Amino acid sequence: MSVSITNSIPPHQPTVTVTAQVDTTKNAEPLAVRVMRLSKPTLYQNIPVYAEEESSSSAAAFLAGQSHDIAIGNDNSVLSHLLVLPYSFGNVFLGEIFSAIVSLHNQSDQVLRDVILKTDIQTATQRIVLNSNDQNDSNKMELVPDQSICRVLQHEVKELGNHSLVCTVTCTDQNGEKCNLKKVFKLPVGKPIDLKTRFILGAKHDEYYVVADIQNQTPSILNM
Repeated sequence: MSVSITNSIPPHQPTVTVTAQVDTTKNAEPLAVRVMRLSKPTLYQNIPVYAEEESSSSAAAFLAGQSHDIAIGNDNSVLSHLLVLPYSFGNVFLGEIFSAIVSLHNQSDQVLRDVILKTDIQTATQRIVLNSNDQNDSNKMELVPDQSICRVLQHEVKELGNHSLVCTVTCTDQNGEKCNLKKVFKLPVGKPIDLKTRFILGAKHDEYYVVADIQNQTPSILNM
């Protein structure tokens, strides 16, 4: 007796992998908004390295070569003629003039028309509209691809607490579609000085003295 066995399982079908490509350029923002703080440069501090001149070791000779003085006028000064730009955004303190530059860059491949930039400072109690020093801000601007414009803003800080620099940009592309862009930058404001007072009774019972302790909480020198 012969028995035939038939495999009822169909052969494995080859799989087809479909890779979908997503166009991310359509979701990219046409304008890039950047805010940079304007600060004064500081003098470079050159810390001299001292070594014994009579030593004959190679390490001492290397240190002696690194101890050149680049200070101006006074050999004992650590300040040089070199200026160093700030490498961080820094702190914002009450009473100072906050200066910043706002940059708009057209990162799309089309001309953007009717570009309007509006900036304001928002605090816990009020909203202050900032106007730049450029007279063309009242007119609508046009940006070709890869073109940038910059505006300088200034604001006198009169309140403590968190501040928000709000930049709102509106524009129109070549198809007539409106584009709205809003960027918010946080600015915490602190106290530049800490004042503590105490009273001292004088030699006479009707005399009192007030002692004020003032502490500088900023990284720079304050002139009073």
